[in-house]
Amino acid sequence: MTPLTIYQAIQLASAKQLIPETMYELCIHYLGPERELHQLAVFGELHALLLGVQLHIDFVGPSVPHDRSALIIAQISHS
Repeated sequence: MTPLTIYQAIQLASAKQLIPETMYELCIHYLGPERELHQLAVFGELHALLLGVQLHIDFVGPSVPHDRSALIIAQISHS
C-alpha cells in the first residue's frame, strides 16, 4: 500500500461521511508493512496532502525491527 492509496481511502471515507469532515489528528495502524519499511520517508508526503492534520502511523507486524518500533517520521512543514 502506498501513501497515495492511504490518501485516496481517506478522501473516499470523507466523501461518504464515514469520518469527520474536519479532523485535526489521524492515527493509522498499518498491519504487515514488510516492503514499506524501506520507504518510510515516502509516508512523510502524506503530511503535505493532509495539511493541518497531525498524522501518526503505527507499523505493526513481525517484520518491524525493534529499533523502528517507536520510529517517528519527520514531518516537514509545507506552508
